[in-house]
Amino acid sequence: MFERVATLTDGTVAFHEVIGHYTLDYIPRGATLVVSFEPAAILGRDPCPDRLRPGWGQKFVVEEGHSFLAVKSQAMDWYRGHDLHAFFRGDDFQNIARRHEKVIFYGSSMGAYAAIAFARVVPGAIALAMSPQSTLDPRIVPWERGRFQAGLASDWSGDFADAAEDTGGASAIFIVYDPFHPKDRKHVSRFRGNNIHGLKLPFGHHTTAALMQKIGILRPAFRAAVEMRPQDFPKLARQRRLQPEYRDNVMSKLAVRAERRKPKAMGLERRQKA
Repeated sequence: MFERVATLTDGTVAFHEVIGHYTLDYIPRGATLVVSFEPAAILGRDPCPDRLRPGWGQKFVVEEGHSFLAVKSQAMDWYRGHDLHAFFRGDDFQNIARRHEKVIFYGSSMGAYAAIAFARVVPGAIALAMSPQSTLDPRIVPWERGRFQAGLASDWSGDFADAAEDTGGASAIFIVYDPFHPKDRKHVSRFRGNNIHGLKLPFGHHTTAALMQKIGILRPAFRAAVEMRPQDFPKLARQRRLQPEYRDNVMSKLAVRAERRKPKAMGLERRQKA
């Protein structure tokens, strides 16, 4: 496996493998291996993306000197393919992982679910997950409706079906989320254990990774995760207050709350007049 060499669209040369509708690119560099999973938004922008596109986060991970294994999907299936599961359980992946001193699983949203779910295959791994789903199995999260329709329709039987299970073998799982986003907060609440670090980014909505990139804290937050320094995150997160987008998000949230309170206030006013 990984005998073919391909040149990606950004000019990077990688060992290239296709497994069904998944594409894997391996770029060996340093002693730390970063396994990256794309979010569904990639496919939302382009339903038929080039298989030779760079992996999610590839540029800055390689610039940091780390080895990189990109996992890319041609479908919004939340990485539920059994052939991909067999790869992560098999010798081909384990042989790559054993060449490295540290393994980091990394992703956002759909990719964040995968980062946590697949981290169990490497004892002592670290996961950095932005706005993850714990699962989209409707039997486990019946309140998850109205979004991620393709994910809800995927096959949630078999291996890796619930990212919140079997997390104890990881050195650390860092989860960045907006505590004011009700569904994201519910998913995060399902993760339990001393190795779970919930990193709050208020009013980041479901796009915490994009906000972190915009305010310049994604790279330092990534470094903090690699070096096991969750205490760095609150200071980084406070930088969001300087951004107009953050203030817009706060005002939007306050406006929604005000609209919800109007019926109660009108009802109280009627009772007082009566």
